[in-house]
Amino acid sequence: SAGLLKLAILGRLLSPGDFGLLGIALLVQNWVNSFTQTGTSAALIQKREDIRPYLNAAWTLQLLRGFAVAGLVYAAAPAGARFFATPEAIPIIRATGLLTLMWEFVNPGVVYLRRDLDFRKDLIWRQFGVLPGLLVGIGLAFLYRNVWALMASLLVARAAELAASYWIHPYRPRLALDWQRSRELMRFGKWVSWLNIAAFVERQLDSLLTGKILGAVTLGYYQVSQQVASSLTTSIGAYANGVLFPAFTKFETAGQLRRAFLSILNLLLLVVLPIGSSLTLFAEPLV
Repeated sequence: SAGLLKLAILGRLLSPGDFGLLGIALLVQNWVNSFTQTGTSAALIQKREDIRPYLNAAWTLQLLRGFAVAGLVYAAAPAGARFFATPEAIPIIRATGLLTLMWEFVNPGVVYLRRDLDFRKDLIWRQFGVLPGLLVGIGLAFLYRNVWALMASLLVARAAELAASYWIHPYRPRLALDWQRSRELMRFGKWVSWLNIAAFVERQLDSLLTGKILGAVTLGYYQVSQQVASSLTTSIGAYANGVLFPAFTKFETAGQLRRAFLSILNLLLLVVLPIGSSLTLFAEPLV
């Protein structure tokens, strides 16, 4: 995949400390991000009725959240850098706030792609930033050989995805403060938020402790190896999640949902287990 290609090239051009600095910045950003999720996208996908009256309210709510997260990340940067004893991470942490802010500007109309199970278009716009991010990251790594090549790659990829969301779907949002509809979305979304918090702790606690106890360089080694080992399986899981959540909302009974869940789980295990086992067996020649 393009992610592995970028990792292979940048791993040669940049130091483990650079990857560790970015890892620290993303940990702080993801921590703030996870604890402020509204879950509005999931709420829109699971709604049975027409969601068009809710789109502007959802987009406005997401924008407010995006500015709040960007501000919190900016303010929390010194504390986050002190926690990891890495003061040079402060500007990188602050830059990551832009990632969340740009994501909240995404066209809310793209939720129709998953509601309507139009996964071809959904995949196109979500992967639109891969090539620009790859080219910018590699180019800046050759020129500057520092962590900003990684940061710029993420920012350019996110900007391209944002632009593609308006190209792929004709809906054009506008600001609308509709508290009644916002509260309705958030009543469902709060359960998604709690799930995201639990998932963050489960996925990131090891990196948090590694960076805190062993430092940025070790964190860089750890996160690069983690990306190599989990790139394919994580991509499969992320895409399966995007496909299955809207598909599961179509089922009418718990029995249908249970049978579909078990069938898909078996299928995913048949795909993922051989990949994971092969990476374990052939880790040394791969490295």
